[in-house]
Amino acid sequence: MKIVDDFILFEPETYNDVTKAIVDESMQKHGKETFVVLPQKVDLDDLEYLKEEFKDSYFIQLGFIQEPSKVSFSNDDVELIEEKNYRVQSEIIDDIQNTYGNEMSEDWAKYIPEYKHKENMKYLSDLSTLEASYALIDPSSKELAGVVTTFDHKFCTGEPLEQISWVWVNQSLNNNKKNTARNMIIKWLANRKSTLFQAGVHIENIKSQKFFLKMGFIPKCAHISKR
Repeated sequence: MKIVDDFILFEPETYNDVTKAIVDESMQKHGKETFVVLPQKVDLDDLEYLKEEFKDSYFIQLGFIQEPSKVSFSNDDVELIEEKNYRVQSEIIDDIQNTYGNEMSEDWAKYIPEYKHKENMKYLSDLSTLEASYALIDPSSKELAGVVTTFDHKFCTGEPLEQISWVWVNQSLNNNKKNTARNMIIKWLANRKSTLFQAGVHIENIKSQKFFLKMGFIPKCAHISKR
């Protein structure tokens, strides 16, 4: 266990080796608000243990990582979806705000407090750029079909990476269009020049976890902070 920047880094054998008591004691001792777990072995079944061990009192963000060359996607675009060309940064921010608001419904209130939503929105707005954003539209309805944004960041052990800050696919599209939009977003990510990607996914967000697992990402670390 060691202090890295503004967080505590713990590198146990598995996720099952971290307990609420260990996190409580370490945070109190070192005066830090974030405890990062980087297990030597990752077992997907251990995520359920993390969820139960820290429910109610802690916020857990899983760090899903993968190299661009290992991101899985299909070459079959089964239905027409078009790229959306952003002209100014404010257009990106509008799309992020609208999709974030739709996605983070009242169902998430018990997992993510309101202040955290506000922090997330400011964080997304400040870091989103034209170069590192990609969006899609449904040509028949002119509705937004999908959007993804990234920014330069680093892994908890210091390696540079590209953080996937927001990704969204319109769930009102038919299945063929949803699959096409999802596949186009994944291809865009796979063609980025980064050496490593990371996506932060809430421990309770099973839908997003499945999305990244299907792409070949691994929940390599867990960022634990107080609610």
